[in-house]
This record gives sequence, structure tokens and C-alpha cells, in this order.
Amino acid sequence: MTRDTRQMSPQARLEHLLELGGNRCTWCGYDLDKPNARPTRDMLVPKVKGGPTRLENEVAACSSCNQKRGHSDSPSQWLEACRN
Repeated sequence: MTRDTRQMSPQARLEHLLELGGNRCTWCGYDLDKPNARPTRDMLVPKVKGGPTRLENEVAACSSCNQKRGHSDSPSQWLEACRN
């Protein structure tokens, strides 16, 4: 059974992304299950750059990576910067 993601609330979308990503930040790998973690939804291609509001364009990220990445880096550039 596939989940219809079009009608999901923002919180349900985040929970789904966390499930898909193993409760880890896509960028830095931080454990988003930790008590002090602040998981967020990060858009691979930001809305301001024409990114669609679809689950396929979203990943789970810690709030720190989401804020630092902003709209400037491409996903591959940011992933490389985080992993170095």
C-alpha cells in the first residue's frame, strides 16, 4: 500500500521523511531522534528557485543544516561541504 502524500499535513510529511531517512539529517547525518534535535523539512530545490512543493523535493534535515544551506548551495555542493 502506498501512502498518498499530497494530502499530508506538514507534520505528517516530516514524520514520513524522517522514516525514509532513518531519522538522520540528510546532510550531516545527525541523529534526529536525540532529545535536543530540531528536525525540519528541507527542499532540495527551494521554492524561490522554482522548486515544487512535492515530497520528492523534500528531505529531512537538522535545523542547523537547513538554515546554513539556505538557498545558495545545490544539494550536491551542500552535501560535499557537510561531509568534509
